[in-house]
Amino acid sequence: MLAAVNASLSAAKWLRDSDGAAVSLARTLAEQLDVSQHMHEDALALRVAGQLMGLLDRLGLTPVVRMRFELRSAQLAARTASEGAEPAPPAPATASLPANVSKLARPAKRGDGGDRG
Repeated sequence: MLAAVNASLSAAKWLRDSDGAAVSLARTLAEQLDVSQHMHEDALALRVAGQLMGLLDRLGLTPVVRMRFELRSAQLAARTASEGAEPAPPAPATASLPANVSKLARPAKRGDGGDRG
């Protein structure tokens, strides 16, 4: 597990020097997981694996978290591109409604209900 964590950490170009403590902890947890598996300490291995996965999530080293980051980046890029575009003209305002509220036609009244069958 330590080799896999080291490979993931080296591929994570977004990590900075300020992430050093979390990176060191991830390596320590991976090493503990390797040792606990070697010693057949299944309960300890499961506990350490859960802690390691949580830390890897926080570092952005799991597929789900990376997908969220990529989605947010795409949304930000789309928003930034649309801000550069010409804004849509405002809707015509009426005297009683603010400019951001559209006037909707009121539906026709229903009958008095006397001819129901």
